[in-house]
Order: sequence, then C-alpha cells, then structure tokens
Amino acid sequence: MPDALAVEQAARVPIFEGRYREVTPPERLVQTFEWDGMPGHVAVETATFEDLGNGRTKVVNTTLFHTSEERDGMLHSGMEQGLNQSYAALDRLLAELG
Repeated sequence: MPDALAVEQAARVPIFEGRYREVTPPERLVQTFEWDGMPGHVAVETATFEDLGNGRTKVVNTTLFHTSEERDGMLHSGMEQGLNQSYAALDRLLAELG
C-alpha cells in the first residue's frame, strides 16, 4: 500500500485530455482541451505556425472558452505557470536539436 505522501503527490499531477479536430501540416492544429481540475469544461485550442525564415517559426496559440467563467477558472488555476514551463522545456529541446 503506498504511503500517504506518495498518494498526495500523485493527486497533484494534472491530467489533461483532448482530441485533434484539425491537423493541417505545417501551418495549423486545432484540438479540444479538458483539465481534470475543471471536468466537463472543454476548450478549443488553435495553434498556427508561420515560417519566418532563417529557421524561425512564429507560433500563435488561441483558446476558445464557452463562457467567461470557464476562462477565468482556467486563468486562476496556475495555467500560466504551467504553460511557461512547457515553453521553456520546448526552448531547451529546440536548442539541443540545433
């Protein structure tokens, strides 16, 4: 049986779910996004990729929420910190790949 600390730490791991709605290489991805902290509230995320030349790409992400309450709930969840951590990890990976 796992100890209480291990169970508590596992409970803090965020769980996300989504489905791809559109994949248009190399310029656009559209997917749904649902977080276990707000179950039943599904957002639609769109990412567009613009080639800037010289090995650079501009990425624009937009998220469509059904209500302002859903948007505000997500913003108050710590989402910004997690997103910034994800982009920092992506930056490190791209730097390694050269």
